[in-house]
Amino acid sequence: MAKIILDTLLTDGTNKQEFVDSFNSETEAELKNILKKIPNMIVMKVEEDFIDNFRSHSSVISANEPIETFEASTPPTAISMTKRFTSSTSHVDSPGENNSGVQFIYDSNQIYEGSSVGRQDTKFATSSSHTYKSRWTGKNVDIVTFETLGAAANLPSRNVGVHDSHPDFDDLENSGTSRVIPMNWTDLDSPANNQVTPNNVFSNHGMKVLSVAAGTICGFAKKANLRAVYVGNPDDIIEGFNAIIDYHDNKPNNSDTGVPDPTIMIVELQTLMDRRLAIPIDYVSRINKSDGTTVNRSGSSWGSDFSEFVNEGIIPFQVEDPRDRNYYWCVVLPAANTDGQFVFAGVRTALTAAVNAGIVVMCAAGNNGGVYEKYNKRTDTSIEIDASTPYDVILLNDSSFNSENSVSSVTTWYPLWACGPHGHENCIDVGAGFISEDYPGIDSYSNRGPGCDIFGLGTGTWCSAPPGGGYLIGSHHWNIFSGTSGATPTVVGKAACLMEEYFWYNGSWPTPAQVKTILLSKASNKLRGFKSFTGSYDWTNVPAAGSSSSNFGNTIMPNTPYRNILKIGLRTPNQVGINFTELARSPQLRAYFDPQDQDDHPFNHRIKHNGKRRNSGSMYPRVNSAVGRHNMDLPDFT
Repeated sequence: MAKIILDTLLTDGTNKQEFVDSFNSETEAELKNILKKIPNMIVMKVEEDFIDNFRSHSSVISANEPIETFEASTPPTAISMTKRFTSSTSHVDSPGENNSGVQFIYDSNQIYEGSSVGRQDTKFATSSSHTYKSRWTGKNVDIVTFETLGAAANLPSRNVGVHDSHPDFDDLENSGTSRVIPMNWTDLDSPANNQVTPNNVFSNHGMKVLSVAAGTICGFAKKANLRAVYVGNPDDIIEGFNAIIDYHDNKPNNSDTGVPDPTIMIVELQTLMDRRLAIPIDYVSRINKSDGTTVNRSGSSWGSDFSEFVNEGIIPFQVEDPRDRNYYWCVVLPAANTDGQFVFAGVRTALTAAVNAGIVVMCAAGNNGGVYEKYNKRTDTSIEIDASTPYDVILLNDSSFNSENSVSSVTTWYPLWACGPHGHENCIDVGAGFISEDYPGIDSYSNRGPGCDIFGLGTGTWCSAPPGGGYLIGSHHWNIFSGTSGATPTVVGKAACLMEEYFWYNGSWPTPAQVKTILLSKASNKLRGFKSFTGSYDWTNVPAAGSSSSNFGNTIMPNTPYRNILKIGLRTPNQVGINFTELARSPQLRAYFDPQDQDDHPFNHRIKHNGKRRNSGSMYPRVNSAVGRHNMDLPDFT
């Protein structure tokens, strides 16, 4: 057996030599250092299987292995950038690199411009010049965006080499070198996934995602390493996940840290299946609520009181029936077949494998205007239909306006069912919020509900872009990003910075579960649900569907090209409105990053954690015990 070194504290009056001589040096314990100048202390080498007996000796007060110590290293040097911060391509400085996104104002504590900047604040879209500083830049974190190309197999030829030339991806520690790394991904066949020889990494969408998360100019994680994977043709989703897991598992140790770099995977695709079916609300006989209670319909109709649905996160919609072109209040449901609702089990299994491998998986919640729960909670809320009466299921995604409605015999439905990829309980799902301090709501298109973990900034997110994907402002292209695809990387960049900070204090990278805990604990508790700028809707007394009060509530109109997409009131389908902003049981958390440790700030307010690194329990730096540390006074819109 091996001998273990133990720093041993003895009782007063113990003769050190006699204590040493009392043990068999071959099978029990032997002296390592008598410590002549330190009373009552001695260093011993003890056989591993004898340690318990040694510690129980009457003369031993304590016997511990030496604490692990670390070099008193200098914290990273703060980076600095001075920009105008904007949510619009209008009224910006030229060249484009003189501007950045308002996430640096709203989602950090360094810059204050008041409530004058933001897409929904009805004042100005662009700030004056400000300086942002941070020690934490996502260094040594690998960020991989997981993209879809649809039917295309090739990346646009005009994007060849863009990652090398655009200043948003310049390496701050090695100017002239890009942080974007072309990859020939293992076992993937698409030309888009064999990137090295053509030196082409970017789709239009993929470039914007990596810019918002980790652009040198546009993102928080300014030193992260960046990659992209594409699925659609001929590589499918499962193959793409497998390639990223294989890449992660086979990373070498980083020579600077001694361990492999961590991976954040951004799942930037959606199934658009959260709003596919509609059932007239009066066919619902009972609501089975998440708390185990039930609410039964009184008589044959719910009347005008839909509050029990809304309180459970089941938001009613006015739906146009394809047969009679009349509007009906409906419960709107995710996709299903003749056997009921389903989930893409393969996608869920692949995501589980990624998390189990140690990959931090962050999913765009989706742009379907749906309300969903996590997969393991998907059946907690349900509605029931009278089995004795056939009922109509309106197909919101039917290509023919005049098609007959389906009739189903399924009697139990789950309105908060997530078809995926969003909805995995061990991933971090991100919804899209207003770029606004006056009205911090949820973008109308964004999925929401208790399945969302956190919200980023959506429509109006400043980013770099490739040729053909943006506006030429100076020598390079820039644009405004939208959707949960734009909101998710605003959260990813902050997560990468928090991971770097955690590593500096602990000497190890946080697990996916720890990243989620830290990210949520640092979030600002500022998201609000409100129905309009002027007041709230009364769901206890709704007007008839299709009445003169048709702006009330939420409307889906199948006689448009967007019939499977949420349409708000009387607004055009592609216009982002502010009418549908119910939280629907969503957390009120918006991602937040406090750069805190800057070169001009004292660094003695924290103590580096020395001693044995913990694998569980308390983490350093300790997360905030209360969510909402950065909360501000807001009007009550609920």
